[in-house]
Amino acid sequence: MMVSRFAACGAGLLLAWASPAFAASPAVQAAETSVYLGAGVMHSQYHENLTPGDDESGYTPGFSVGASVLLPMRPADLANPDFYAALNYDFNAGNITYAGHYQAIDGGAPLQATDRAVFNRIEVRLGIGVPLAGGGEAIPFIAGGYQAWNRNIDSPMTVNGGEFYHTGLFGAGMKFDQPLGRLLVASVTGEVFGLAGGGITNPQIGGGQSFGRGFGVT
Repeated sequence: MMVSRFAACGAGLLLAWASPAFAASPAVQAAETSVYLGAGVMHSQYHENLTPGDDESGYTPGFSVGASVLLPMRPADLANPDFYAALNYDFNAGNITYAGHYQAIDGGAPLQATDRAVFNRIEVRLGIGVPLAGGGEAIPFIAGGYQAWNRNIDSPMTVNGGEFYHTGLFGAGMKFDQPLGRLLVASVTGEVFGLAGGGITNPQIGGGQSFGRGFGVT
C-alpha cells in the first residue's frame, strides 16, 4: 500500500510540473509502442542466514521478449497524459557457483558445486505517461507478475538438488524516456516489488513449503 501511494504522489508531482505545451516525441512513441526481443546477462546472488548456510552467485545468459504500448488518452491533444501498458517475459539459464554444505544426515561437510539454474519471470505493467520538456516521457506504473527459479545443484547427496522456488510479484515503478535523435531513445527504469504466495517444492523429498510475504528491489 505504501508503494502505491508513493507512485500516485509521484504521478501527481509530474503532472503538475509538465506543461501542456510538452508532448512525447515520435521516437519515444515508437519505442514504447512495439514488440521487442533482446538478449543479456543476469547476475544472481543467493544467501541463507543460517549456520551453516548456503551461498550462490554467478552470471546467466538469457533473453527477453515482450510488447508495450504508449497511446495518447486524447488523440486530438498530444500534450495530455498517455496510457502505458507492457508485458515482458525473461528467461535465463546457466551454471552458477554453489558454496554450501551437505545435509546433516550426510555429515554436513562443506561443499563446492555448480547450480545448473533456470530462471523464468513474467511481468505486466499499467501506467500513465507524462510528457516532459524536450520530447521526453516520465511513466509511473504499477506492476504484477510471477518469477521462478529451478535450483539444480550438481551433487547427488544434496536434497536441494532439485528445488523449485516460485513467487508472485506486486509493486510499482518509474520509467524515463529521452529521445537522443529521430531513431534513438535513452531509457531508465526502476521498480520496487513485494512477494506474495511464494513457496518451495522439492521432488527428492516429496514435499514443499510456503514462505511468508517478503520485499525486494529490482
